[in-house]
Amino acid sequence: RCDPPPPGLRSVARALAPHLPRILPTLNLYASDDRKVGEGGAHQVADQPLGSLVTSVLETCEELCGGKEVLRIIKYAVPTYSSIYAV
Repeated sequence: RCDPPPPGLRSVARALAPHLPRILPTLNLYASDDRKVGEGGAHQVADQPLGSLVTSVLETCEELCGGKEVLRIIKYAVPTYSSIYAV
């Protein structure tokens, strides 16, 4: 979390923000999926559970797209999500 995001990531996150309400229901389907991705495929994804990757996407959106307002939208569609700002 200490490193700043890559330059293009902030732009991508902002571009996704208006579409979150349509994207989140699909991400919610995979939020608790423990299947590994990147096994034997052409993708350059580490051997991580799919749910972990979904959580990373949601955390990035929360961090770069607007904090509390985006958190409200995420929590509505993905009730199991925990905020990166939770104490």
